[in-house]
Amino acid sequence: MKYLISGVNPSGTKETLSVEADTPGDAVRDLKSQGYTDVAIHSDDFMGTIDKQFARMSGQDIDQKVTAKDQVAFQSMSQFGFFLHLLKKGFPFFTILIVIVRRFMDIPWGEFDYVFTGITVYLLGVVIYYSFFSSKRHYDRLIYLCSWYRWEEALQVIPKLQGKIPPLELAIRECSALAGLGRLDKALKKFEKFSRQPDVPKWMYYGQLSTIFYSAGLPDRINESQEKAYEESPENSTIAIDLATSLVRFKKDIVRAKSLLSKIDRDGLSEVPAAGEQVVLGLIAIEEKKPQKAISYLNDVRQTFERYAVANAMSAWFVDTIHAYLCLAHALNNDFEAARSHFAKAEPRLKVFTLKDILLRCQRALGEPVA
Repeated sequence: MKYLISGVNPSGTKETLSVEADTPGDAVRDLKSQGYTDVAIHSDDFMGTIDKQFARMSGQDIDQKVTAKDQVAFQSMSQFGFFLHLLKKGFPFFTILIVIVRRFMDIPWGEFDYVFTGITVYLLGVVIYYSFFSSKRHYDRLIYLCSWYRWEEALQVIPKLQGKIPPLELAIRECSALAGLGRLDKALKKFEKFSRQPDVPKWMYYGQLSTIFYSAGLPDRINESQEKAYEESPENSTIAIDLATSLVRFKKDIVRAKSLLSKIDRDGLSEVPAAGEQVVLGLIAIEEKKPQKAISYLNDVRQTFERYAVANAMSAWFVDTIHAYLCLAHALNNDFEAARSHFAKAEPRLKVFTLKDILLRCQRALGEPVA
């Protein structure tokens, strides 16, 4: 598996690399053994598996098309930022400057000017297309619709992405939409084929199956799937954090959640899973009636997800969920003004969720009528 890692090399230069290793932790330790310092990992097993599927589809490794540094930058880059990035990479600014200088020198329009103006217009069109009209734009739209549980609209986008993103990723979105619309049997039947595909690890199949059960609003099935994912890959930190989150949220099993977190290989934690661990710790602090500790954890992690929210709608989903948890923490701390402020930010998202447990809990904490 390949992992995106940044660090300062022995010469003192910061680098971003794609490193082959068995686990994220092994990748980090490999770089440290070579004398790298300030090492940080930016991807996990899920991203690595999806990248491998992309490579099989395109016949070309992603590292051959996009540098590791750019891959990391894209994780927190807005759509307009992506446009500016492509413009910087592929737009012939120097040629435009030459054409402008020729105008100031009163040199008549010639073949050179027509050719390079044509090239400039063509390249600008390419940059605009890839920034705003390509499959990336359709995919971003799909994730946005799924994050707001706008399932019917999501199903309309999916045909535009057939053959352009890995079948597993597309199936996760389609089956989540079907489950959210109450067609769980059809969703499970469509997704079941991935349990037999050699390029889909069992932990990944069960982990993504839990996503479908989230859309359907079935906590017991969520836990069941995540338990199976953990059994398949107990060393996978992301799976352990997902399971710990569900154990605290749905079963109030703080002891088991703490046990799972204690076994995590922190060398291999990228920023997003590490933020996920902070969320779990925040939830545990709420259950243990330690609101100030919860507020500290959750405020820190909210800033992390806000940075990624400009590039990924699911990060905005996490931001709103964290606002809901902050509502609970502030209410527990008897700061109802802050609690209502956070709830106001979370409420629109909470109302569209199939699972209403967080919404109901916030309403009770604030003494509001329960929906």
